[in-house]
Amino acid sequence: MGRAQQIVAVNRIFLDNDQRKERRVYYCRRCEAFHTTAQFKIPVEILKKLAANPYIPLAPEDYSRGQDRKKVWRWLRTDIGVVVSLRLFDYSLPGYGNDSKRDAVVKILIDPLDYLHYLFLFLYNRRKERNKNRNIPQH
Repeated sequence: MGRAQQIVAVNRIFLDNDQRKERRVYYCRRCEAFHTTAQFKIPVEILKKLAANPYIPLAPEDYSRGQDRKKVWRWLRTDIGVVVSLRLFDYSLPGYGNDSKRDAVVKILIDPLDYLHYLFLFLYNRRKERNKNRNIPQH
């Protein structure tokens, strides 16, 4: 466990190697050892809400329109509990859906859990990049 936590700590401190993406440690019961993973842990409450409240559109929706994307964002925010601004939600979509916001929303509705893993990593990388830019000395 100590070695796995060291790997995670080094990856959080030294940002020079983008290939190293380990972010947390988990215990594997199958091999009875600790491992590292790049995935973020999704809270159990969110997993339960995803299972209990699937997104069901009341009418056909065109996700290339901002209003229909906003309905999906509102579902994630109010029903599921993923508190992220509409701007950040919209900003994360092109990277998730092959540069198409419509494709991204369709993928979200097929597998919302996959999107949550992507979103948490997107927010983490965005925060890491902002902190890296703050630490650059100004001359």
